[in-house]
Amino acid sequence: MTTFRWVALAFLLPFALGSCTKKDPVVPIDGPEPTEETVAPVSFEFEELISAQVERQRLQLNWLATDFSTTGLYAPAFSTIKIQVEQMAGARLPQLLIGTYSRYGGWNSEPAVFALSPGENEFTISGQGLIWVRYTTDGTPDSKAKLTFTAGFRPVPHYQYGKTTNTEWIKMLNDLNTVPDVVLEGEKCYIVVSRQSAIAHQHFNQDELLKKISRIVTIEDDYSGLDGSSERDKPNAHKKYLLTQHEDPSYYMFAYNYRTAYTGSAISTILNPVDVTWGPWHELGHLHQQIWTWPAISEVTVNIFSRAVQREFTPHENRLVIDRVWEKVPIYLARSAAEKDFNSDAVLDVWVRLCMFEQLRLAFGEDFYPNLHKKVRLDRPVFSNNDQKMDYFMKTACEVSGANLSGFFRAWGLHTSSAVYADMDTMGLPVPDTDLTLLKD
Repeated sequence: MTTFRWVALAFLLPFALGSCTKKDPVVPIDGPEPTEETVAPVSFEFEELISAQVERQRLQLNWLATDFSTTGLYAPAFSTIKIQVEQMAGARLPQLLIGTYSRYGGWNSEPAVFALSPGENEFTISGQGLIWVRYTTDGTPDSKAKLTFTAGFRPVPHYQYGKTTNTEWIKMLNDLNTVPDVVLEGEKCYIVVSRQSAIAHQHFNQDELLKKISRIVTIEDDYSGLDGSSERDKPNAHKKYLLTQHEDPSYYMFAYNYRTAYTGSAISTILNPVDVTWGPWHELGHLHQQIWTWPAISEVTVNIFSRAVQREFTPHENRLVIDRVWEKVPIYLARSAAEKDFNSDAVLDVWVRLCMFEQLRLAFGEDFYPNLHKKVRLDRPVFSNNDQKMDYFMKTACEVSGANLSGFFRAWGLHTSSAVYADMDTMGLPVPDTDLTLLKD
């Protein structure tokens, strides 16, 4: 068993939860100054967005969204980067990020961050990596800036959905051969992989790939109730999710602040359209989980999003049926109350736990979870312990469904230290006409 720090877990390996405090810098590359290459200046205009932290609070999410934009440029180790910065509107300027979250070093490695000022900016870096721009504020976004890179950078292969052709992509991979990483950019995603990984998958349909991943994000946004019906229910302002290759041998796939990450041996899951299945569905689902997620269901409720995607992409398939998970449900439910404990790994695995959440969907329809997520954004609950999270979910499920679910949750063995069952019984809601624990796909 691999010990895992507090990060959304990879979907194929069992991990134990712990704490995560160590921050790894961009990995320095020992060696001499790089040979200067003559590259024409490149200019970009960026507009400020609301911060990922403010968006996390609005959406009541566990994790921060990808809040930076690609330049399609790379900074070699020990290079001196020169940038001309022009303030076009407002008073705030962006930050420069050198390196990609989790790309090199430990799973939680972070880019180097540089503040920019008006006029000529020059700094020498010891690390290396792709160049990103973060331009956010906790206030009202009103600023705009133009950045002109004049030295210290190299272009990378940069595939853009609907603009780049496969022939052009293959040529980029061949010609731009002095950089280790590449970027593929879709409507709602960035994919960062090694140039070698990209070459190995260069003949697949990149537009199909990017369209599919962007569709996954849309499905999971919809299942979060982000329908734009109010300011509160608008999709995340940071709509492009990062999927990056990582090099940490201790981990497989995972999600954390700003990114989802995939080991090199599984890189086809984000480069071959056919292989974009449960893994990315699951990891992107982690970035949609809300703050009421208590530890025992971190690897459970993420899969309500995976199942939503599966129902659209492969409606003839159902993981709970194929893996014969439903057959385990009546065996567990037949136990005595003293033998049941929904939150115990020793008693119940994550897949059987998922069946309880799926029974709520089967009972109350596809709108149940979108409406639940909307209710959380409306309530903005504050929790001081995991029992409070569980209690909140149970009572909110009653409100959203319009049913007294006290008996349902008792049958599943959700044990809390509060009077939540008494609270549900006094809400004045009717008991369901049928036994919800008997439902299955």
